[in-house]
Amino acid sequence: MINQGYEVLGNLRDQKNMLKRTRTRMLNFLNTMGLSNTVIQMVERRASEDKYILIGGMGVTVFVILLLYIYVL
Repeated sequence: MINQGYEVLGNLRDQKNMLKRTRTRMLNFLNTMGLSNTVIQMVERRASEDKYILIGGMGVTVFVILLLYIYVL
């Protein structure tokens, strides 16, 4: 019975260690996902800002070309 008790205790320790590793992996995964979501949001915000900069730059370029066209003719 004592040997069986030691085996049960050993199994419980193994299960405890397995649960600790699983918890650590899950926390690492969730932290990575949180970081990934943050990075994705930053990229999407940057893409929308770049779109406005592109449209503004195209407008300024067209305006300058029209001014040059008017003054040259």
